[in-house]
Amino acid sequence: MFFINLQRYEKVGIFADDGSPCFIPSPDGDYVKLRSIYAYRPIVPDLLLQARSRIKRVGKNLIMCNDATWFFHLTSEHHEVRQSYDLIWREIRLMGRRLERAGFKAFIMPEQGHKGQKSWHIHGILFGVGQEIFCQQVHKTTGKPYVRFIDGIDDAVPVFSSRLWTRGFSQFVPIDHNPLLLPRMAIYMTKYITKDLIKSTPNRARYFRSRGLSINLDDFLDKVFLET
Repeated sequence: MFFINLQRYEKVGIFADDGSPCFIPSPDGDYVKLRSIYAYRPIVPDLLLQARSRIKRVGKNLIMCNDATWFFHLTSEHHEVRQSYDLIWREIRLMGRRLERAGFKAFIMPEQGHKGQKSWHIHGILFGVGQEIFCQQVHKTTGKPYVRFIDGIDDAVPVFSSRLWTRGFSQFVPIDHNPLLLPRMAIYMTKYITKDLIKSTPNRARYFRSRGLSINLDDFLDKVFLET
């Protein structure tokens, strides 16, 4: 009797044109005739999908396994930087090294906007950083503090600024005071890791990770998230 490894082959429910039985490929490439209306063909792995899933899983687990305290959003003041992946990655690398010299650890990723000019900007997570180096942003006219609303979180989150970034716009948001914020930020950070991004950036780094950050890829951590 002939057996097939269904992890390597997928069923194709197609009738032969003349109504004859379909064929099934054997592991050595030959075909075996079966009295069936189905054929099997080798599964071609989607390398882009595998790379996307790996990066998303590593990012989420890095955020959940370490003492994440701040989320930040950075935009360059230079138009040419916002339009170039290579230039925005250079800014990420410089930012990561600056943080490490200051004794901080970070996980940083580029993100491309999906509207208008589709400009590149930076998202990141700081680990184990207190509030001493941050200043809450206030409206210049009203003097009221700026806040940010996050999906799934009832209360508004205060927005801070810092001298850690002086090359354009910045927002720093504390995420250690609400247990719901951490998985939300982990999903948001990895949301725009798409197959198109992987395809358009071959052989290039796609995130910055400080040395010393722990990671745990056990399956139980995946249950925290509603999105894979």
